[in-house]
Amino acid sequence: LPRDTFFGNAMRDFIKQDAEAYTAKAEIKLHPDAKLTSITRFSTTDVGYVASLPQATFGPTVNVGNPQRLQDTESLAHQTELTVKFDTAGLRHTVVAGVEASKVDLERYGYTLLTTPPGGVPLFFPDPYRGLLNPALNTVGPPTLTYNATIENRAAYLLDTIKLSGLDKAKYKGK
Repeated sequence: LPRDTFFGNAMRDFIKQDAEAYTAKAEIKLHPDAKLTSITRFSTTDVGYVASLPQATFGPTVNVGNPQRLQDTESLAHQTELTVKFDTAGLRHTVVAGVEASKVDLERYGYTLLTTPPGGVPLFFPDPYRGLLNPALNTVGPPTLTYNATIENRAAYLLDTIKLSGLDKAKYKGK
């Protein structure tokens, strides 16, 4: 078969995508060497598709499968951290302490479809407009909920990055 053989249903197959994201950030300088940062992000994604692809071949015909999904996702995440810089015994410290939390709500649906015409699709001459002769092949039934979940994460962290100033000087010595 040529690589560009199209087994799809041009009268039904589709992909629809939408994504929106909003971010708010506040930063407060508490001291020349200390700042508080807070970031909140809200996003939604909606993806729906129906596709056609060849599956089992029976001689001169092929069954056509239809991967499909409608998925809506909504997420909210928040992070607050305090960054402090200071020197001790010739070492420059940058300490970051923070907390974060996130929540993702996900709903996944499946469509009701008539996938393959009786007898399959001709292997060597698949008709992308087969829905003209059998309009039921173009029907995308109402979505049915197949999976939903809420995923929540919470974390706290503390990091200390140390700059070894003596090694810095040695690194560049002689250049």
